[in-house]
Amino acid sequence: MPNHLHGILQIRTEGDAPQQERFGKPVPGSLPTLMRSFKSAVTREARLRGLATHVALWQRGYHEHVIRNQQDYLRIAQYMADNPRRWQQDRFYVAV
Repeated sequence: MPNHLHGILQIRTEGDAPQQERFGKPVPGSLPTLMRSFKSAVTREARLRGLATHVALWQRGYHEHVIRNQQDYLRIAQYMADNPRRWQQDRFYVAV
């Protein structure tokens, strides 16, 4: 899908899991901190390469789902693999 991104992120922690982030207080290793850093790095690189100027590259926020078992993982992985084939059904699809 050229208009969005899917990914599976595995967060491994030693000891206690990262605490929940509060406004203005990022928690290293937390999902919000990782997502913000990822979006920032991609935006910076896109601008350096001239791929984006002042256009917003990301929607606000993100959707998350905790994968709890192998069956859940396989279902999500299959959805992601099949997703590009559904591009023509996307409401933002424009034939070129």
